[in-house]
Amino acid sequence: MKPNSYNRGSNIKYLTFKPDAGAFNNKRVAFESLVLFALVTGRTLVLPPDKYFSFGDYYSMEDLSRVVHFLPAKEFFKRKELETSFLSTDSACGICGRIKKKLARAGGGLDKTEYLEAIKRMPDTHVTKWIPCEGDDTLFFPRDDSPTCDSSCLRDASKHRRSKHIEYDEVMQKASVFHWDEPRILVAFAAMIAFQDPAEERLAHLTMRNHVHLNGYLFDMAAKVVHEILQKAGKYHAMHVRRGDFQYKQSKFKGVEAVYMNVQHLFEEGDTIYIATDEKDRSYFDPLRKHYKLLFFSDFPEVMCFIGL
Repeated sequence: MKPNSYNRGSNIKYLTFKPDAGAFNNKRVAFESLVLFALVTGRTLVLPPDKYFSFGDYYSMEDLSRVVHFLPAKEFFKRKELETSFLSTDSACGICGRIKKKLARAGGGLDKTEYLEAIKRMPDTHVTKWIPCEGDDTLFFPRDDSPTCDSSCLRDASKHRRSKHIEYDEVMQKASVFHWDEPRILVAFAAMIAFQDPAEERLAHLTMRNHVHLNGYLFDMAAKVVHEILQKAGKYHAMHVRRGDFQYKQSKFKGVEAVYMNVQHLFEEGDTIYIATDEKDRSYFDPLRKHYKLLFFSDFPEVMCFIGL
């Protein structure tokens, strides 16, 4: 799998995207799929303004940058303005002048609205609204020596485990900027992108496994919590109870009694359970305390101090 098979020109090509407005896991799933897309196509992945969320806070960008080139949004706009002067010449762009002023300031950051509007106004930009999900809009890449999907490739695609396939065609390949305008990439990278050559697929998945991972300090933090729990309890179970970040209210348990009904056959009375949750009112879990010894992240102030909370 050679990314430059899809980026044969000498000019750098870019991948931009509309950030997911959901919680961390939605952002994570989308970001990892876009990393694989950038890896396969040889595009530089542009990181959106980090005013509200920074991928570098969670991912090891140093390790990721060994396989994919990244560029902050502000630096990206500076490059494209030097190449095309689109911010200076697009008279219909009401925000372009404001963006240009921000680029000139050392500390001036772009907001998400400016970022998205300006990208769509850039010359030679392909905007896609693919909606990757299970069984729909799967990107299918031909063998490494074929820049496009020929008849044999199409036959292989039709046999693949998912029904609808989209080709990264020559129009998309030639575009200087490929902009992903659909933020809801709620499918794992292995399901979003497929390959005609199984060896290339294995290589892509190995590259993702080896280079796409969270920052080391997060593992250190988790290890400290595990150590403290083992010191106190000897053994424990862990449970994730989501409360505040559901898109649909009907997905949310009204009372913790429903949680107990789901887990009572898994745990013994008196077991120690570590609960990861976004529920701020700890009294919500009082019914569970009748059956188990409960621990939360807030029970480990020394670890919270370790990460500056």
